[in-house]
Amino acid sequence: MTDHHAFATRALHGPRIYRDHEFDPAVEAIYTNTTYHFPDAATAEEWFLHPREHFLYSRYGNPTVRDFEERMAMLEGGADAVAFASGTSAFLAALLTVVHAGEHVLLQRHCYGGSFYLASKLGPMLGIDASLIDPNDLDACSAAITPHTKAICIETPSNPSAQIVDLAAVTDWAHGHDLAVVVDSTFASPALQTPIAFGADVVWHSASKYIGGHGDVMGGVVVLRTEERAEDLWERWMTGLGTNLSPFNAFLLVRGLKTLALRMDRQSATALALAQWLAGHPAIAQVSYPGLESHPGHGIARKQMKAYGAMMAVTVAGGRDAAFRFHDRLQLILRTTSLGDVCSLISHPASTSHRQFSEDDRLAWGVSQGTLRVSIGLEDLADLQVDIDQALG
Repeated sequence: MTDHHAFATRALHGPRIYRDHEFDPAVEAIYTNTTYHFPDAATAEEWFLHPREHFLYSRYGNPTVRDFEERMAMLEGGADAVAFASGTSAFLAALLTVVHAGEHVLLQRHCYGGSFYLASKLGPMLGIDASLIDPNDLDACSAAITPHTKAICIETPSNPSAQIVDLAAVTDWAHGHDLAVVVDSTFASPALQTPIAFGADVVWHSASKYIGGHGDVMGGVVVLRTEERAEDLWERWMTGLGTNLSPFNAFLLVRGLKTLALRMDRQSATALALAQWLAGHPAIAQVSYPGLESHPGHGIARKQMKAYGAMMAVTVAGGRDAAFRFHDRLQLILRTTSLGDVCSLISHPASTSHRQFSEDDRLAWGVSQGTLRVSIGLEDLADLQVDIDQALG
């Protein structure tokens, strides 16, 4: 598989280097074994000198998991990728690869609650200091740099308010200050956005979301710009901590990648139409979706994304009580804390994923008690409109 093939083709076929050559199956095999035979003691000794290049023990590497990693590196345009048991463990590994004890990181203010917890709460326990910043205000970012600052962590589109960060501007600024750039690209997936192409050093995903795509798998993945950083991450934070992705989950994620382009095309198109409709609905106070021309990041999103994604923040007129009534009356859209499924999902960030933030901080990011995070699935647009209309009625 080469770069001249389109994204959908590459996602379908992958690198095809870990197929069972004896049987040559059309679908990749699941290797559940824990360990592997050595031809002899001398070979074992040699292989353990280069454990990333051979299959020795499944904490070090597994053919099914490696297939997923190779696919993600290829689709993101990175040198290599390392898979993890969850998105949270992937972000922690990505963070610890660029920032160590005694050092400092800049963290985007309007970010996923789990990222905030790891960087600002768990980080100090590991000797890492974090400052919250707005990555679209580079003067303020410059003022927040200390002699110990090593990286900036951003997410675009952001969770839950779908704010957009200018990847090219941030990476250019960061590299000018000798800082690594870590990007959470979960909301976009590699089908819509490849941050490494804009200069990012590390990209991570909660693969449980769009990459898996069906709400039936847990996993995370980190894609690295350089082989050196990938080797360091793999050795220290995957094999060292044992936060491995399971072979069965890797198989499900590879299967998810095969339909990623189709799903993102359809879900993005439905989300855009729904956002435009909701923006004119009398019961809706605000819609934050990058595809709307009224969105402050629309112009940047148009430059760095292939489509605008399927995530939006919808603020119901009438505040928390009205939002809860709407949330509870929905019949088709599922009430759940996740996102990126083939079914449409909804949650109330202020009381779930972003409950640890102060009310003032949430309001500053456009997330009030009346705001709901909506993940658009593969349902028919008209059916979603009918469900939303009756819930708002």
